[in-house]
Amino acid sequence: MKKFVEEYIASFPKKLTEKYEKWTPKIMRNKAKFLNESFMFTGRVGVGKSTLSVAILIAKKMELSYPKRTGKFVDFVSWAESIKTNYSKSNVEVVGLCKYPGCLVLDDLVKSQFEASKNKYLHNVLFTIIDYRYKHELQTIIVSNVPFDEMAAEIGDATASRIRGMCGKRNIIHFKNEEDYRMLEE
Repeated sequence: MKKFVEEYIASFPKKLTEKYEKWTPKIMRNKAKFLNESFMFTGRVGVGKSTLSVAILIAKKMELSYPKRTGKFVDFVSWAESIKTNYSKSNVEVVGLCKYPGCLVLDDLVKSQFEASKNKYLHNVLFTIIDYRYKHELQTIIVSNVPFDEMAAEIGDATASRIRGMCGKRNIIHFKNEEDYRMLEE
């Protein structure tokens, strides 16, 4: 596992590595919070929201004292598109994400092309996943480019309310004034 972590971190661009190194001590210092609680990270493209989510998953896998050390990273838009065409497969996949016992990262939850508000099927799938995980207190990390205060218009009031209930106000973190690390590359 250590080799995987070192290789993963080595693959980060320099600016993102600096962010990861800044977050790692905070994650490990606040293990009880980061390794158990749900979060929502929002902000512009390229500010490191997904990387922070992966850092939490890696820290969770490395921490032996946590019984639910597993984690799953799902690019939500791609995943939702892939199940849309096969209804019987989609039910199994949705139930699988709902009941996944470890930390579930839903990356790119709302993107401009997603428009859950205009896609009833995806809207219902998202509600089902969030509602189940909220009711069963399963750790979920949600990553989005859309700030939380604009999210209800995209995903509906009921889903947004459950995300707020799941994460609490203090765990909805907006990355503001951060630059896209990809644009800073030399």
